[in-house]
Amino acid sequence: GASVRRLDGPDGVRLQVAGDLDLVGVADVRGELLAELDRAATLTLVLAGDCWVSSAGVALLAELAQRAGGPLRVVTPVGSPARRMLALAGLDRVLRGG
Repeated sequence: GASVRRLDGPDGVRLQVAGDLDLVGVADVRGELLAELDRAATLTLVLAGDCWVSSAGVALLAELAQRAGGPLRVVTPVGSPARRMLALAGLDRVLRGG
């Protein structure tokens, strides 16, 4: 499964996602992420270096990017499984990576 931790900062809301964004993890966090997206003007998702993103996770990130009213940024370490999956899915061009 996965969980979300919310951190408010001067540059907007940062959501730290712990766990994998696979079918189970997406089910765990989708509602919370969509609710945060509706509330925040600027949103940054922070994916851990060991976070695995499956096709369900890619679909969720694409949905968030499409529904975002303001900038959506995804931060994940260079060389991480999540970063590689975002690049393979073409989301590295849609989302602002960090």
